[in-house]
Amino acid sequence: MKKKILIISFLFSYLICFSQSKGIKCIYVAKMEIPEGIYDIEYKNVVEQLVKDYHEDRRVYSLSVENGYYEYKKLPESVQKVGLATEPLDYYVNFNDSTFANQYEFWNEKCLIKGKAKNFKWIITGKTQEIEGYLCMEAVLENEKNVTAWFTTDIPFGYAPLGYYGLPGLAVKFSVPNHDLYLKEIHEESGMTFTVPTEGKVVTEEEIDKKTNRNKRR
Repeated sequence: MKKKILIISFLFSYLICFSQSKGIKCIYVAKMEIPEGIYDIEYKNVVEQLVKDYHEDRRVYSLSVENGYYEYKKLPESVQKVGLATEPLDYYVNFNDSTFANQYEFWNEKCLIKGKAKNFKWIITGKTQEIEGYLCMEAVLENEKNVTAWFTTDIPFGYAPLGYYGLPGLAVKFSVPNHDLYLKEIHEESGMTFTVPTEGKVVTEEEIDKKTNRNKRR
């Protein structure tokens, strides 16, 4: 077994410097995980419909970074067939002043978490595989083992969906509870607009952790 290597997230100054050189926009598509309990349902027609809904669910997100600003948001063309306890809507990070604001729906109620941006620590497992045409390495977030990134150093752009960053390369596949996110497009773009999400009930990560009984997610 290959030795695990701990990678400390990039410094904010590095992220700002890299972001100022060009604007990058990525498109991710979510693939929902079918809960095992669905197959235990007694009625076959119900099982078939639920499985169909999971397969047809197509949430689409954009990840944009430029001039020290990061934004990950759900796009209008998303097709939502199944519900999530926490539905990501708009995740914003300002590396210039080290702040973040995450907006999402929690059981159909719009919520907002605000605070100081973090330095994430990733554990590189040594596992590799080809995903979406890229040779990728696996990284697990320290203290949040249910958050996994498959990143490629072919694109030295250390960002990931859902407000995460600090990887040695771009996340091509990103896994969190209930779904995986796959990189489908990436291109340069300049003059992008970044808006701090402000709508929603202001809550804390601790409050959401308690309600969902899961490891906290940003």
